[in-house]
Amino acid sequence: ISVLVAADALPAGTLLRKDDMTWKAIPPNRVPPAAVRNGNGNDKEFLGAVTRRSFAAGEPLVMAGVIKPGDRDFLAAVLAPGMRAVSLPVDAASGVAGLVQPGDYVDVILAQSLNNSGNGGRSAVSETVLHDVRVVAVDQWFSPDDKPHAVKSRFGPASSSLPKTVTLEVNEQNAKRLLLAAQLGKITLAMRA
Repeated sequence: ISVLVAADALPAGTLLRKDDMTWKAIPPNRVPPAAVRNGNGNDKEFLGAVTRRSFAAGEPLVMAGVIKPGDRDFLAAVLAPGMRAVSLPVDAASGVAGLVQPGDYVDVILAQSLNNSGNGGRSAVSETVLHDVRVVAVDQWFSPDDKPHAVKSRFGPASSSLPKTVTLEVNEQNAKRLLLAAQLGKITLAMRA
């Protein structure tokens, strides 16, 4: 019987993509009761899910071993141990024109306008607050495949699918830095290669 299995070893917390899964023929007496059999269409439910536990290469994937997007504890499962999720508001300019996707890595840059009380003028400064930060979610989607597309309307221009928030994975100290920086000035994300 052809069942859905892990293509390679998958540690706990892996966000499942198409390449992480494959079909494998297994003798009928060795097929676990909860295994996904070829032809029933349940394999698509695994895309974008996060593994609750480790799976060995070739081990059948089972629903009890994953957390699907929309499940209550999905975001906590996506985070590395000890990390926090912090969301920031973004617009077209600060959010890399809507091109940033879950799984990307960004730098967080703070730009501030300062009053120079000594000479009555203003100056602007910027600094990189955080380097190489993983994007966990964009709006409420955790996978590029979940991203909504622009919707055309017969009453006006197409509504934009530009994100309004980006959720970043940071440690506790950087969560504090990020929230303080957001209060001090304008936050912009810079995409990393």
